[in-house]
Formats: sequence, structure tokens, C-alpha cells
Amino acid sequence: MQTPLCGKVLNRGPVDAKPHAFVVADNAYKSLRRFGRAQSVLISGESGAGKTETTKHVLGFLSEVAGGESGVEQKVLSANPLLEAFGNAKTLRNNNSSRFGKLMAMSFSDKTFEVVGCATENYLLEKSRVVHQSPMERNYHVFYMLCLAGEPHLNLAAGAEDFAYVNTSGCMAIDGVDDAAEFAGVVSAMRGLEISDMEQDEVFSAVAAILHLGNVSFEAKAGGHSDGSQLAAGSDGDSASARHLFEAARLLQVAQSRAGARHWGASCLVLASSLTEFGWGVAGRGLSFCSAHVHTSQKLSYYSTAVQRSCFRSPPALSPPLSKLINPHTPNRWTGRFSRRPSLSSTT
Repeated sequence: MQTPLCGKVLNRGPVDAKPHAFVVADNAYKSLRRFGRAQSVLISGESGAGKTETTKHVLGFLSEVAGGESGVEQKVLSANPLLEAFGNAKTLRNNNSSRFGKLMAMSFSDKTFEVVGCATENYLLEKSRVVHQSPMERNYHVFYMLCLAGEPHLNLAAGAEDFAYVNTSGCMAIDGVDDAAEFAGVVSAMRGLEISDMEQDEVFSAVAAILHLGNVSFEAKAGGHSDGSQLAAGSDGDSASARHLFEAARLLQVAQSRAGARHWGASCLVLASSLTEFGWGVAGRGLSFCSAHVHTSQKLSYYSTAVQRSCFRSPPALSPPLSKLINPHTPNRWTGRFSRRPSLSSTT
């Protein structure tokens, strides 16, 4: 069923309609069908200009005019909550600002020109936002969602107020936005994209671990800074840092006996080396025993990996058949071969 505006664009005749995202998308799709060559739509603008919403309109139009019986186009649209949860955040100018660029390449059947798949690549993810936000801005939405999700095994029941990475900017909620309800939408989107419960748990555990690691602090040993540092001990002898470090180790499936060294460098190296074995760390980064940047850089690496695993891989629901390749000029991400099939890409 076409919307009135969509139908108006499709039937506008030789005279172009007023500038609209639908018109741009329609021109690209018609060129795709007419010439059988890949087309691109570039969506750009300053923060708050409407890039995210325009992308939704373009995808919605293409899904409406090129949808098929497989329903893949609807799954392309359903991926939006997932992308926004991990890649968008509140800024001073925009409550849902994309903090990354993305290339979305939609594949079409070379016979019917129906949507058969979609691949999304990201670049320039603002990883620094994970550990620091400007006043009255927020971290990525997913952190606040998890604090309200009520998932006992993540041990975030204390709420966002208890975690340094989300409680220092002076803004932990957005008017009119229910983070708990948004989280339910993210989980629904992941299931619709056939991301298994185990994979979901791995991603959410990694994000929760980052929140716990943000509460880990260190102090100089008795001999001074030249003697190294250790996990900070609380005034009552109970180390909150140790509790959060152990919680992060549990979520990341690192044995507490290996992560429990009070020397902070050893703790970070154990976490980093152990996680590298499971694909979460990045080998060969020149980890140092005495640089606090190790702690921070590893957390940024964990979040980047979590985003890549959850949002920017090819879930089965969006991968086209092997005969439906994606791009006529570059190696195909599903088969590694070169393709002559038509595609349409959107870059924001």
C-alpha cells in the first residue's frame, strides 16, 4: 500500500516534484533499473540537520517501491533501532544525533529489482564519547537502556546514577523518551535480524562491563608512584574498584583469579590478553604497565567491537543468496568475489 506522497512522487510525470528525499530515492532507483548500474545517494549536513531521519525516508521509499514477498525490506527498516541504540546519543543540538558515519548498500535482484539484502559499514565512530561527554550531553543510548533494562546478570540495578561514564555530564534522561521501552525495541530488532540470544547476551555483557570498568580507580603503592599502582581501597577497607573489576571480569568471562591482581597494570593486561583470545581485545597495541591510557583505550576497543558485532555485520536475515551479489566494482562482503549485480548505496 503506497502512501499518498509516495504515490505522488511515482506518478509525477516528466516534471520534477519539489525537492524531497523520496524524489532523490526515486531517481536513483529508476536509474538503477534503466542502466543496471549501482547508484549512490549521499546524505550530508551539520548536526541536527536531519540526516538520520532523511536516511529513514530514503530506505522507507525504496522498501515500498522495491519490496518483495521475502520481506527483506522490512527487516532493513527494523534495523534502525539497533543502529541508533549503539551509534546515536543526545547532544546539545539533537536528542538523537548519529555519532558515526555509515554506508548502507542495498542489493537488488537483477531480474525483478526487488530488495534481496543490505550491508552496513561504519566509520568514524566517536569512541571518545564512551568515557567522556560534554555538559548536558549523554553517552550512547544503549548504556542508559541497559541501566533500566532490569537484566539481573548485568548487575546494573543501581541505575545510571551509580556509574561514572553516564552520570558526570548532568543529563541522564531525555524528555519524552522511555529508555526501558526503547531497549525492548532493540531486542526485538535483534531477534528480527536473527541475532541469537547468545550473541545478544555477549554484546550487552560487553557494554555493561564497560560501565563497571568506568568505576575502577587506582592509587599509588606505599612506595610512591615509582613503585607502581594498585586498585584503590575504600575508606572502610572495602574496595568498590575491586568489586567492579571482578564484575567486569565475570561479564567478559575472565576468571576472577586472573583479574584480581591489585597491581592495576597486571589487571588490565590480564583482561586485555584474555579478551584478545575471544576476539574482544586488540593484539599488538603496545600495552604498558604504567599508563592509564591502557585502561581507557581497551574500553574504547571493547565498545567498538560490540558495535561491530551487533550492528555492522551481515546478519542472516539481511544477507542475500550467494547469487545475489552486492557491488559491481568492489569485492563482495558475502562471497569475496566481484559482482555485476545492481545495488544502491546510501552514505550518511
